[in-house]
Amino acid sequence: MSAKLYQMFEMDKDLEREGITVNYGSVKFQIARAGGRNKAFKDTFSSKAKKHRTQIDNETMSDEMADRIMAESYAEAVVLGWWTRKEDEKGDPILDKKGEEQWDDVIENKEGKLVKYSVDECVRLFLDLPDLFSSLQSYAIKAGNYRKELDETDEGNLQES
Repeated sequence: MSAKLYQMFEMDKDLEREGITVNYGSVKFQIARAGGRNKAFKDTFSSKAKKHRTQIDNETMSDEMADRIMAESYAEAVVLGWWTRKEDEKGDPILDKKGEEQWDDVIENKEGKLVKYSVDECVRLFLDLPDLFSSLQSYAIKAGNYRKELDETDEGNLQES
C-alpha cells in the first residue's frame, strides 16, 4: 500500500527546480515548480508579499498589485526560459540533420520585437497576456507534472490543447 503512496506523491527534486517544458506549438517555456522544493519561489513570493502585508491583511490591495506581485514572483523564480520554433517562409519548422525542430531563445513581444528572456520582459508578457500566465501557473502548481515517476516522453511534451 505505501509503495503506491510514494508513486503518487514522491516528487523529483531536480525536476521541481530545473523545470518542465510547456509547449504551445511554436513557443515553449521551461518552468520550475511553484511550490514544493522550489525554495526560490517561496522566498521570492514571501519577500514581495511582506512588503504589502498591511494591504493584504486589510484586504485593500488592488487586483493589479496582486497580479504584479505574482507575475514578478513567477518571472524571478518559476520561469526559467522561453523559445520560439525556427520556421521557414511558409511557416514550416526548420529541422536539423537529425530531423529535430530548431528553437531560438527568444519570443515575439507585443510590438513584434524578438526578445530574450528577462524578468522585466516576462512580467510584461504575463500582465499583457493574463490567460497565458494562468495557463503556465496551472502547469507550475500541478504536483503531478513534477512526479518522480513522470514518463520521460510526457515531460517534454506537455501541451496546451
